[in-house]
Amino acid sequence: MGKESMVSLTIHHYIWIILFCIFGILFAIYILIATGNNPPLVVFILSAIGTGGTGAIIGGIIGNSLVNFHKALFKVQGQKKR
Repeated sequence: MGKESMVSLTIHHYIWIILFCIFGILFAIYILIATGNNPPLVVFILSAIGTGGTGAIIGGIIGNSLVNFHKALFKVQGQKKR
């Protein structure tokens, strides 16, 4: 596996982390609004960031799984071509 493909896979991994972090923050905002809680702004932001961190962890796991799946898929395709 070349250096370029590893960089590409790493970038994809971090893209998934960022996306899930954003989804986590949006989910926290949705929950706070849906429950009708109107907390102070600091609590609101901290809750969103905390949930976003959970989203980032989940995103990292999913991103890592996808990266490993793609690695395995490319190896299988490379062996079929030979």
